Amino acid sequence: MGPSARSEHVDDHENLTRRGSRPALASRRAPASPVTRVIFTTLPAQTVRVGDGHNVIYVSRTVHTVRTSVNVRRGGLDNALPPIAISSTFDASLHASIAPETDRSVIPGRWLVLAAVAGLILLVLMMEYEQLSIALLAPATIIFALAFAALGTVRHVFRNPTTHRQRVMRDMAEYYGLFTIIALTGALASYPVTAMTSGFADEGLQRADELLHFDWLAWYNLVAEHRSLQIIGTAVYQSIYASPAILLGWFAVTNKRAAARRFIAGFWIAAVLALVMFRFMPAVGPFATLSHGPTPYMPDSGLWMDQLIPELRLHLFHVIDLGAIRGLVSAPSFHTASAVLFIAAAWPYRALRWPLLALNVAMLISTPVEGTHYLSDMILGAAVAGVALGAVAALTEALSRRTENWQPVLVPAKASRKI
Repeated sequence: MGPSARSEHVDDHENLTRRGSRPALASRRAPASPVTRVIFTTLPAQTVRVGDGHNVIYVSRTVHTVRTSVNVRRGGLDNALPPIAISSTFDASLHASIAPETDRSVIPGRWLVLAAVAGLILLVLMMEYEQLSIALLAPATIIFALAFAALGTVRHVFRNPTTHRQRVMRDMAEYYGLFTIIALTGALASYPVTAMTSGFADEGLQRADELLHFDWLAWYNLVAEHRSLQIIGTAVYQSIYASPAILLGWFAVTNKRAAARRFIAGFWIAAVLALVMFRFMPAVGPFATLSHGPTPYMPDSGLWMDQLIPELRLHLFHVIDLGAIRGLVSAPSFHTASAVLFIAAAWPYRALRWPLLALNVAMLISTPVEGTHYLSDMILGAAVAGVALGAVAALTEALSRRTENWQPVLVPAKASRKI
């Protein structure tokens, strides 16, 4: 596009602004055209976006040209800024599909990476202190290492995506990688934390259940008498792995970066809180303390909780196989905390709301028996999730206020970059 053509577009843009009219929003789709010439204004990093209410890209129906303007929170709608640079040809609908989500309260990815790294460093120190190690040559360890390497490679290769598919692959790699590192770190950390504990809080938790009129044995006997309840209960209890996979995959496909990072941050906070609380109120669960005599049904958690905790305290257990890792936090119930976090993350989205609500309510119903949990420690788990959600809400609000006075800064056209 030559200087005269560029001047013509600028004049057309100024005339539209002078008359007080605005072109149609890009969210209404540009006219069907395989290639759209893009005129954009270079602004600070991650501020040029498509139709988010703060930075709005307009499309001129007459010349099929994408233009940028800025809507700053304070001062209302400003006149559209004139374009100052010309990019290479680019499809407008494609730009909308690969542009990052424009929520200014999005938690920076580097913060989540730092949180994950801090957790790993603390884990290494605690395991060294408690003389614990990971079976490095075990098949599960090799599989995890290869999976993390693959996710890291995908995230790096597609760090600057040019297609919708590349953007989805990049985000999936980021979300699944971060979440898996945090979840695995939390499960591993429960071993040295358990080794640091002493005594049991089961008596107090059982007394709280009595005050709540919850009869764990009656609940257990009902499940033990029905094979169908055992099968269903085991399946939905294991759905703790399915819900985050569904959530994070959906967030990646629909470009909900802010929601994905809020969810991951909330999970990290909940894991830290649960580990700290378990350090001071360890429990083996109602199956070990209340069930005596013949065992008509053995929940999976009942096979190892009352054996592994004493072994860790006596330093008789030293090597952790990632293929047989168990989360040892029994109070507060982390299954309950996770279910609340999953439901909260899915609730704003109609496509996810009811399926994940049903799945996680079923998981909560199975938790007392399959996870051998008191009702009281499940309530504590829900409280942990509430605190985590509140902390994330406060953080995102602080981030939003921090950008309240954001103002665009124009740079010379020669510094503009191609989209």
